[in-house]
Amino acid sequence: MKKSYSRLSLLFTFLGVIIIFIGIKQSLIAMFLGIILLIAAFVIGTIAVVKRERSSLIVWSLFIIFLFILPLTKPSNDSFTDWLADQHQFDCQKKECVSNTESLKMRDGKTEKVVNKEVERVVNRKSEDYFFFNKKSIELEDEKGRLFLIEGIGILGGYTTFTYKPVFK
Repeated sequence: MKKSYSRLSLLFTFLGVIIIFIGIKQSLIAMFLGIILLIAAFVIGTIAVVKRERSSLIVWSLFIIFLFILPLTKPSNDSFTDWLADQHQFDCQKKECVSNTESLKMRDGKTEKVVNKEVERVVNRKSEDYFFFNKKSIELEDEKGRLFLIEGIGILGGYTTFTYKPVFK
């Protein structure tokens, strides 16, 4: 029985560290959840070996708290637009997006930073709102007719890239 509790404690420690790492980039709520998981790992590792009933209650309590936190921390549509600007350099309005790409060029022996701006037309936007997370996608077309697809999963207050296809079809 002692091995299963130590595995559970190790699992909570691993999940806590991963969620804290995600929370550093996304939100304070995710960091708080990671800290709760680390505390739970400590509690499970020390108390649960002695009292089996208490550890089961702690595990289920943390699971229920996690299920309550997920729907409350779903990000909004505005945060998807901000995420596109931060992560993929697309400044999107209603019907078009401007991509800002930077490149370095040599001119007269000096390196200069050149900002290239391209306007892409929004072909399609999709928003799938689930109870625990969001899935948003945007399909763009550039002047040459190439299509770009970016999908993001919104969970714990921020978005992460689900699909990024720079050129397809």
